Amino acid sequence: MSHYCWIQKGFIIRKPREGEEEIVSFEKDENGVALILYKKKNLDVTVAQRVDAYSYYFTIVINNGEEVRDLMPISDYFVDGKFVNMESFIRKFCGKINKLVRKHKRTPGPSPPPPRA
Repeated sequence: MSHYCWIQKGFIIRKPREGEEEIVSFEKDENGVALILYKKKNLDVTVAQRVDAYSYYFTIVINNGEEVRDLMPISDYFVDGKFVNMESFIRKFCGKINKLVRKHKRTPGPSPPPPRA
């Protein structure tokens, strides 16, 4: 479900060519959690996602930083086994992703060590 949002941010889903930086790979862990790895320039993003009857759970890690866990209830969007009002769901989810990426870009990296005397 997160693919649309990452594509909108410029991530490409296809097999990378030699030396290419934009990469998306898919894996599934032993608990059935989908793990998606995105790479674009200086952003390495790992997204773990799982869906049950009530919620869409996701964990996002940018550049091996803080792990952000969140969920979105799906009862308003998933009725009788079908998505309804998917545009609204995607808009809300993309908003969460955009907020995380903006926060990451604003967060300064570690300070350089002080100069030696």
